[in-house]
Amino acid sequence: MADASLIPQLPSSGFDPSHPATVALEDAASTCNVPRFKSILASASDPKAHLMGPVLQCAITGGVPIWKIILSYEHILMDAEIGHHGSILGLTVNRGDVKLMKYLFSEGVDVDHAHWAYKPVLPFAKDIGASKEIVDLLIAHGATMKTSVYDDD
Repeated sequence: MADASLIPQLPSSGFDPSHPATVALEDAASTCNVPRFKSILASASDPKAHLMGPVLQCAITGGVPIWKIILSYEHILMDAEIGHHGSILGLTVNRGDVKLMKYLFSEGVDVDHAHWAYKPVLPFAKDIGASKEIVDLLIAHGATMKTSVYDDD
């Protein structure tokens, strides 16, 4: 077990992108350092308050093990938007991470509103030349060639 004094303490006042513990949380997420990620979150009085855009974006790199922890705190975050970049599924398609896509689908991610820079995920995937496996996964889970995330068809 790690020495508790070595675990960075997240600020109690909520998300602070420049706080050293927030930076450490982002690093743990992006390097898939599960024990450190868990320890830093556990040190917070309100862990959910620290699961914001930059941490979620880093978690895309961390993959399934980090997302299992995140969704254990706040399941709805799988449909989160990461600023103008897109949704979690959109970022995952952009990275080509089939394992994370399958995990998000198993958890019920909303493919209808998933996008990359406001372009729905299926047209985006085809535009970037995503693998057949990614395109087939999207189609199997209901993605369409609609032209806008705001279309209802």
